[in-house]
Amino acid sequence: MTSSYYESDQVSPAMVASHFASQHRGKNKIILAMSEEIISLNQELERLRGHNQHLQIFMDSHGGAEVWELDQAAERIKRKNEAEGERIRTEANLEAHKLRSSAETAAADARAQELATIQRLNDLQAAFPDEENKYVKLTLGLEDFAHPASSYAQLQTDLRQLRQEMKTMAASGSAVESNEYEEFPATAGKIKQLRNNMARLALRCFNAEAENIIKNVTAKNVQSSADKIGKAASSIGKLTKPLDISISYEYQGLKGRELEIAGQVEQARQIEREEQRARREAMREQAQAEAELEAKKRALLKERKHFENVLVRIQATGDTDRAAEIQAELDQIDAGIADVDYRKANTRAGYVYVISNIGSFGERMVKIGMTRRLDPMDRVRELGDASVPFGFDVHALFFTEDALDVERQLHDAFAQQRVNRVNLRREFFYATPAEVHTALDSIAGDVLEFNEEAEANQYYASLQIAKEVA
Repeated sequence: MTSSYYESDQVSPAMVASHFASQHRGKNKIILAMSEEIISLNQELERLRGHNQHLQIFMDSHGGAEVWELDQAAERIKRKNEAEGERIRTEANLEAHKLRSSAETAAADARAQELATIQRLNDLQAAFPDEENKYVKLTLGLEDFAHPASSYAQLQTDLRQLRQEMKTMAASGSAVESNEYEEFPATAGKIKQLRNNMARLALRCFNAEAENIIKNVTAKNVQSSADKIGKAASSIGKLTKPLDISISYEYQGLKGRELEIAGQVEQARQIEREEQRARREAMREQAQAEAELEAKKRALLKERKHFENVLVRIQATGDTDRAAEIQAELDQIDAGIADVDYRKANTRAGYVYVISNIGSFGERMVKIGMTRRLDPMDRVRELGDASVPFGFDVHALFFTEDALDVERQLHDAFAQQRVNRVNLRREFFYATPAEVHTALDSIAGDVLEFNEEAEANQYYASLQIAKEVA
């Protein structure tokens, strides 16, 4: 059977009816309905063909298949970024969980240490007698005031023994010297009572003044405070002289010993404060060095990425000479990254420096220290800040893999010339740069760069200006 009417662009109901008329007699209505449906479908097909042709023209004018591929690539990148973001969020959550766990552990450790400290304080307090001599405490004014030595275990025994001796003397009456009179037997009892009361009053006054002096003692005023205690005893003795009452020299000596303990405590506290400042400064120095190393590594990694991209483009052009130059740059960057990683891993590596400051400390004094900073001059400039009138002159910046050991050996070599022998973190020594040069050569071998002369430009210029003004 022919199908030519399917190939026609337009099919009419008459054509369909004519084709099936000879074969389907009596079914013209059905055939007519079928032909109308075919016409409707044919029109829908034409509409879809037109729409498809319009879309094809639009796609061709806007990139066509290339745009489609780009859209697909963008979709793939988006999915990849979403996956990467999810991975980063997962890692961040894990890291946050670890940090929280570490913080909770640290807090628990701190709480345990706090409880142990409280228990230790309770034990120390329990070491003191629960029952004090009520007579001495109430009538003679020997209150247990907040003595500076009470927080230092090594002095607690001496302090406790000293206070017990003073209480014993006060209770026995030997803390105050007094003469007895027999000229007035009729009133001897009242006079004796009066003398005893005055002796107690004199001792209360002396204890109050002495305790106030001891509370205010510092590391610098120990001797002047001792003089004040002596003057207090003398003043009370003048007021009670008509009754021949005075504070005994032995009791004054015990108060002087108590003052001495307080002065030792204050000196220890001052040294501890200085050591704490030095430790904090060392921690800041360490943190600064680590931050500089980390920043340096990030910069090197970024630079390496740049040269890697450049190398790929150069290799594509076939320029082997330029590619070799870029590869040399990459090798140098890799060496720098390896050096930074080494410095981060080896905390003993660093620079030993020898500096002086003639204008501030004179010609025969040097400072010997070490730093892990990438640029050791940053540390030198910090030391020469506004706290000193002139900046430091640098005699040596010696890099070594064990700077701590080299620094220690130099300090040992000049131990007898150390300026501050109490706080050993003060690294100043009575020595010349030439003497340190000789010692450094013996410790670390021949030092290639060492300047034995101090320039002190600002110091000498200031001297010249002063002469001209005068």
